[in-house]
Formats: sequence, structure tokens, C-alpha cells
Amino acid sequence: MFVCLIQARSTSTRFPGKCFTPIYEGQNSLDMIYKTAVSVCPLTYFIVPEDDRDIIDHLHYVKNYPYMTGPFEPLKRYVKCAHALRAQRIVRLTADCPFLDVTELFYLVSIAQNTNADFVTNASPTQRHTVDGCDVEIFSIRFLDWLDTYAQPADREHVTQHAYKCDPKYIEKEKFSTVFYRPVINYYKLIKTSIDTPDDLDRLTKACV
Repeated sequence: MFVCLIQARSTSTRFPGKCFTPIYEGQNSLDMIYKTAVSVCPLTYFIVPEDDRDIIDHLHYVKNYPYMTGPFEPLKRYVKCAHALRAQRIVRLTADCPFLDVTELFYLVSIAQNTNADFVTNASPTQRHTVDGCDVEIFSIRFLDWLDTYAQPADREHVTQHAYKCDPKYIEKEKFSTVFYRPVINYYKLIKTSIDTPDDLDRLTKACV
């Protein structure tokens, strides 16, 4: 069973509350990423820190979007929520990527379905060509538990960073199968649609007009 878990919080250090700011036709990043995700993965939830009342209240009272709460640390949050939902495969997205390409999401989910791989990603730091803001990572619950067991503190905020740092032979030894998707044309250094700062939001909002 595929479950899409969208990582979100309101306490960004570079741009607090960015997920609430309207971007296009009154929609904020939560609206945009949720609509894209649920069109491919009907079981889609936001996962938010359990003490982040601003985003919890917004999702619950304003948007009525499905959500779950967990520890502030993103990796622990994924582990808790994935196990609570009895997910076998997790599609990982982040709420600061409102312009995620639905076609790329669908394609990567299809790859994961057809290959039954433990880890499918278009976001490898060394192999990526995908637009910054269209990151998709799909992993098995076994792979997630492995990350939780072995990832160092510095890697846990980014959830999968430990896997990218590992020697591929080490991952093979663990009997994990992986697929690193890379489009033919390298758009990564040309286009950025993720929102990290107010300048990013201003640029993308103007592009929507």
C-alpha cells in the first residue's frame, strides 16, 4: 500500500509561516502540494510536529486536510506516522514544493510499483537533473526503519540523506534495491520552484501572474 506523507511545519528559520502565504489564486503551498499529491496517491497526509499548533490548527480548522502529528525530528516523524498507518511504501514530499510536477510524481510512483524497489528517487545529490522543487522519494517501510537505525544525527533532518552518503555496495549488501531517476535534460541548475526564502516566494508569485 502506497501512502504519501507530506512533511510540513510552520517554523522555518529562513521563512517562518511560508506555508500559509497565498501563491496562486488564493492557494498556499499546502493547497497546491496536497492537490497534486492526492491526484496520484489517494492516501495522502501531512505530517507535522506535534507541538506546532499554528499548522495543526490551520490544517484542522481552516483546510480540513488529513494530517498526523509526530516528533519534531523529520525522520522519527516519518517512522511514527508510517507505522501508525501500516504503510508498506511511503511517498515522501515536502510542503515547500508547491509546483511539483504531477507527471513526474505519477511516473516515479509507477516505477516504484513496477520494480518493487526499496528506494526510488529523483533527488540524488550527485545524479539529479530534476527541477529544484520537484523532489520525490519513495521507499519501503523496511528501508525507512533501516534509516532510523543507522542515520547519524546530522542526517536525520533530511530523512534520506544517510542513503545518499552510503557506498552503493553497502546498500546492496543490505539487500536493498534502488532506482535513481534522472531526466535526460538537466534542469536542476536552471529552474528552482522550491520555496525557502521570501525572495523565492516573490519570484514564483510574479511568475504565476
